Amino acid sequence: MGARTAFDYAMTKLVGDIRGGFAEKLRAMKDQGYISDREIDILGPMIEAGNAAAHRAWNPEPGDLDKILDELEHNLRNWFVRDGDASDVKGSTPPRRLVR
Repeated sequence: MGARTAFDYAMTKLVGDIRGGFAEKLRAMKDQGYISDREIDILGPMIEAGNAAAHRAWNPEPGDLDKILDELEHNLRNWFVRDGDASDVKGSTPPRRLVR
């Protein structure tokens, strides 16, 4: 349930508070270039697992929970950290010398 909340918060930060639930928020994420169709197919079950935990008292097995948390961590890093990392590396990499 906590991972679902983290996904919701992160997506809201990126695309705003979209009406229509997670399906519409995922569509907005795709439309704005944050995710692909393939990623919708991956994120959908991760979010649905949170719905099941919240509304159907589902308690995931440790292996399933690991997969959900790995996916959450991967996406949070992709959405909020990687651009800064790339900028840092670009800034610290010496430029090529021109050879004439």
